[in-house]
Amino acid sequence: MTLSIISGFSVLLPLTIALLNVKRMNKTLLKVSAFVLMTVLLEIATFYLVSQGQNNLYFFHLFTYFEGIIYAFVFIDLLKGSLKNVVRIMLICFLVFSIINSVFWESPIVFNSNQRYLGGIFIISYIFFYFIQTFSEAKIQKIERDPYFWMCSILLIYTTGTLFVFILADEILTIENFQYWDLHSVLNIILNCGFALTLWMGTRKLK
Repeated sequence: MTLSIISGFSVLLPLTIALLNVKRMNKTLLKVSAFVLMTVLLEIATFYLVSQGQNNLYFFHLFTYFEGIIYAFVFIDLLKGSLKNVVRIMLICFLVFSIINSVFWESPIVFNSNQRYLGGIFIISYIFFYFIQTFSEAKIQKIERDPYFWMCSILLIYTTGTLFVFILADEILTIENFQYWDLHSVLNIILNCGFALTLWMGTRKLK
């Protein structure tokens, strides 16, 4: 079984936890679950298109829009005060740039590395906002028991790692260097395990 197949099926772990605990979730965990569900639908759609020999890159364009929106909404829930407005402004900038990028630079039938690059930078910014807020307030006595701390930590690893892949996406697709995509598969497995841990810890904490 290849890494890409394991990566694709790894999303079933957080999906299963989400489905079993949906009634225990707050609005933030529900948004995380929505992202997991959308990831499952993307995996199914891309697998079908690949099996039919069709271009599936426009799905990644649409998914990146959804990813940018859902992550922004998650961090708007987690952040306080003016940081919420900063995230809202960054989300608007991301959406405007994404539209311009699709029209003038990267059409829906090519890999959206520019959009991914900006989205990754913004997500990393959201994570640092959360860390700064959490450690400055010092209200969480046992940080290792906070599900959102784990989510942000693993998301930071995933985002910084995949940024390298997305920046070089055009070269990767040209030379067919699949070692980069193997790295992305490993990071995706780690991310899905992180979502599973977040949903499991979050629902137990709310009981």
